[in-house]
Amino acid sequence: MTYNLTGWPAAVVRAGTSPEGLPIDVQVVARPWREDVALAVIQYIEKVMGGWQPPQL
Repeated sequence: MTYNLTGWPAAVVRAGTSPEGLPIDVQVVARPWREDVALAVIQYIEKVMGGWQPPQL
């Protein structure tokens, strides 16, 4: 929330799963007015890490 209030775009993407089965996320912050950079980075991370996967039940 701090980044959003100050004008720094931030995005969160899932980057893996812990040994306990919990999601591990990464927050990416870009310079003001550079939402395109934050979105490009999380798109790359999602592609490399396999994207969203449903939890094992």
